[in-house]
Amino acid sequence: MENLKKVVVDTNILVEYLRASNISKKEQTILFHLFLKGYKVYTTAINVIEIYAGAKEEKEKLEIKKLLNFLEILPLENTILRKIGEHSFKLRKENKNVGMADLGGVIK
Repeated sequence: MENLKKVVVDTNILVEYLRASNISKKEQTILFHLFLKGYKVYTTAINVIEIYAGAKEEKEKLEIKKLLNFLEILPLENTILRKIGEHSFKLRKENKNVGMADLGGVIK
C-alpha cells in the first residue's frame, strides 16, 4: 500500500487556486504545490458548501466540480456535528464568536 502524505485544506486554499486566472498562476498556489509534492489532499463538506456558495457564474461551478475530482471530501458525521454544536455553545457562553465553518477544523 502506498504511503502518501496527507493534508486537509481549508476554504482559503481552495479559493486561492480557483481564483488563479491561468495555469501559470495556478502553479504558484499552495494547492498546486501540495499535489506536486505528492500529498493526498482532503477537504471538508463544509468547505465544499462554502466554495459553491461563493461561485458567481456557471463556469466557476464547473471549475469547482473539476477541482473536487482531485480531492477527498471528509464527511460530517453526527458525532462531529454534535461536538461542533457543543463547542459553539461553550464559546458563545464565554462571549467568543467563532464561525461554524471554522469550528469544524478544531474538533477532533
